[in-house]
Amino acid sequence: MQCRITRASRTMAVAALVSGCLAAGPSVHAAAARAVTSGQALPATAAAPPIKDCDPGGLNTGDQQIAHRLDGTLRPGGAMGTRITPYQVSCARMVVRTIKDLWRLERRAAVIAITTAIVESHVQNLDGGTGSSVGVFQQTDIWGPREDRLDVERSTDLFIDAMLRMFPGGAWKNRPIGEVCQAVQRSGFPQRYQPEVPDAEKIVTALGIY
Repeated sequence: MQCRITRASRTMAVAALVSGCLAAGPSVHAAAARAVTSGQALPATAAAPPIKDCDPGGLNTGDQQIAHRLDGTLRPGGAMGTRITPYQVSCARMVVRTIKDLWRLERRAAVIAITTAIVESHVQNLDGGTGSSVGVFQQTDIWGPREDRLDVERSTDLFIDAMLRMFPGGAWKNRPIGEVCQAVQRSGFPQRYQPEVPDAEKIVTALGIY
C-alpha cells in the first residue's frame, strides 16, 4: 500500500475521513467553475468565491515564467481557456509537489489530480462553492475540517488517499484518467474530466517537478 512519507500521525485520521467520504460520495463544483465549464453565464446575483493562497510563501519567479510559457497553449474551449495565471501555476505546483515529494507517486497521479482541479476549481483555492465545497478540489465538509480543505497540501492528501483506496493495487495506473477522477469525486458531470487531460499534462510537464 502506498503511504505518504510525512505526517504519519495523520494517516489514520485521513483514512477515517476518506472512508466516510467515499460512503457518502462527495463532489460539487463551485458555482463559477460550473458556469464556465458549461459555457453558461453566471446569474447576475452570483459571484465567484474569493481565492486563498495556495503556497503559504506566495508566488515565485518560476510561477511567473511557467505561466508565461503556457499562455496561449492550453486548449481553446477547455475549462482553463487558453491562459493560466502565475497564481494558478502556484496552486498546481503545490498539488504536484505534494504528490511527487511526499507521496512518492508517479507522474500519472499528478495528472489525475490536476485534471480534477481544472474541472473543480480552475486550479484555484476557492474559499467557497456549492454548498460546503471549498478548495482546489472543491471538497465538501464530509472530507474533513474546512481548514484542511483550504490547505492545498492537506486537501491533496485527502484526494490521493481516496484515490488509492478506490483503486487498490495500483489499478489507477491503468484506468482512463477521467474515470479515476470521477470515481474519487462522484461528480454529477462525469464527462467533464477526460477532455481536460491534455491541459493537465501540459501543466504538469511545464512545472518540471517530474
